[in-house]
Amino acid sequence: MNTLLINGHERFGPAEGKLNRTFIKTAKKTLGEMGHEVNTVPVDSEYDPEEVVQQIFWADTVIYQTPVYWFNVPDKFKKFIDTVFNTGLMRFLSSEGRNNGEEYGATGALTNKKYMLSTTWNAPDYIFNNDSAFLMEDKSVDDVFLSFHLSNRYIGIQQLPSFGTFDIYRHPTIEEDLEKFKDHSQKYLG
Repeated sequence: MNTLLINGHERFGPAEGKLNRTFIKTAKKTLGEMGHEVNTVPVDSEYDPEEVVQQIFWADTVIYQTPVYWFNVPDKFKKFIDTVFNTGLMRFLSSEGRNNGEEYGATGALTNKKYMLSTTWNAPDYIFNNDSAFLMEDKSVDDVFLSFHLSNRYIGIQQLPSFGTFDIYRHPTIEEDLEKFKDHSQKYLG
């Protein structure tokens, strides 16, 4: 198995990226022990979009590791996705396309690939999937990231269950979360 780890962290205020780097390091070690060949791309440094496109073609699985800034991915991560997906667009889509009667959005060519979204939140986990939570109103983490998931689905990559780490500033449980992340990775990428 070939796995591409994309670190979506962007330095923002006090957020230095240590936690997301720790998750990337843990994923690299865990997957390496499982026999995966692993490459990493940090979006907060220089990257060649064409090289990243080639790495996506190389990968069987892509893990997107990102902090959540204002209920979204960081600015540089969004720009990374726009740049890389546009660079590979015509190769990421079926050459037949809608001209052959396919439904819009069903022409992604990367159907043999999977991805997992792993997020770090200041928000506590109990506000998700909770119809009495004021802010989220019974929405899940995946509901918050609908546009992200649709972008990946559009190019054909199949979604694996997402992973989240919550309440990282007020009530962190980092060691426990790293163990859960290892278990999650082994379960879905093993």
